[in-house]
Amino acid sequence: GGKKRQITDFKTHPVRHLSVSNKKLLCYTHHGQIYTQQVGDPPKRIAVEFKSDSRSNEYETKNLTNISEFAVSPNGKEIAIVSRGEIFVVSRDFGTTVRITNTPEQERSVSFDPEGRKLLYAGERKGLWRLYESTIEDEREKYFFAATSIKETELYSGTTDSFQPEYSPDGKKIAFLAARDEIQILDLATGDTNVALSKIHNYSYSDGDITYSWSPDSRWLTADYAPRDRLFVPNIGVFPSDGSAEPRDISHSGYQDSSPLWNQSGGVVYWAS
Repeated sequence: GGKKRQITDFKTHPVRHLSVSNKKLLCYTHHGQIYTQQVGDPPKRIAVEFKSDSRSNEYETKNLTNISEFAVSPNGKEIAIVSRGEIFVVSRDFGTTVRITNTPEQERSVSFDPEGRKLLYAGERKGLWRLYESTIEDEREKYFFAATSIKETELYSGTTDSFQPEYSPDGKKIAFLAARDEIQILDLATGDTNVALSKIHNYSYSDGDITYSWSPDSRWLTADYAPRDRLFVPNIGVFPSDGSAEPRDISHSGYQDSSPLWNQSGGVVYWAS
């Protein structure tokens, strides 16, 4: 019932969100700022600071510049690479890249099967190295880099580490290192394994220091191995994949020999010395 009295006199924009304390202190907003004011006094702008925890993106974009290994597909149109412990496939012609694995653990030793529709690799999961295979599910699709569905399967898990797998040329078997010193063969049809080269012939100091290669007919392997009387001077041996015979020394060397490879005809073995 009293006489009206103007309290604020801003030039532009209205006063909003007015409230009054028990002691008659006015509080309101104007043009995004907060003010307090006693009737008869000029308004006081309140300094407000917003504090928050540091914020960052959940994902980071990384360039795949650190490639630890790679494998070329049989048709030469795809390259499987290992980078930062994950497996990717890159198109040779289009530069398209697809991620095959996405795990917190490491994957390595990647290779294509003879038809190029499967990828073989080792993964360190649940405390052990195990053997895995990723397959293009749709039979109409030809390439990993354009596949709409890729399925991963665990092929083998032993009581000790299993890694460094390699398909046989006929695609029916897989050779791998078991317990780091022993070359074993996995039959993909039955799931059975046999020892091809016993651990008494080798001793591994670090990953990758034992190498081997399949013969073109998938019946034999060659590997650097240590004859029993020369444990620390590896020679090159040839032995049947079924483990039916001891390795035959084909290098007869007093020096260190390693990295044997069979040529395509099966009549020649190359190695470094």
